Amino acid sequence: MRRALSCLLLTLTLSSPAAFAARAAQEMREPPPIPVSENISQDQARKAIHAAVEKHGWVIDRESPGHSEAAVVSGSHVVRVDIAYETRLIQINYLDSQEMSFERRHNVRYIHPKYMKWTRTLAEDIDEQIQLIAAAKPQAAKK
Repeated sequence: MRRALSCLLLTLTLSSPAAFAARAAQEMREPPPIPVSENISQDQARKAIHAAVEKHGWVIDRESPGHSEAAVVSGSHVVRVDIAYETRLIQINYLDSQEMSFERRHNVRYIHPKYMKWTRTLAEDIDEQIQLIAAAKPQAAKK
């Protein structure tokens, strides 16, 4: 009986919304920087970012030289990132979110694991677009 009561108490505790949120949050990891070859201009990098952003329903909501801020909405979840592009690197950085269990504990950031999945996919798509532009450059030069 005591064991059954302990199991019931554990089940109720783990099924509570607060426990789910705590369980769901993981240490935040930004995707690694995306290398950009020297034959890609900043404007081409910006175009690659736009193409990748649109592919998965992200929206560019603010731009400045070398930066695009993008957001994605999935149900009640919202994520906003800064996509910084310099001469040889593109980096995705967290700006803010809603309903993503974001918190900072002891100077470590935690967030729902979907953040890492979404930003990793975005980074992979940006890299793919950069590679397509780089591959097209030599062919364009031959014409």
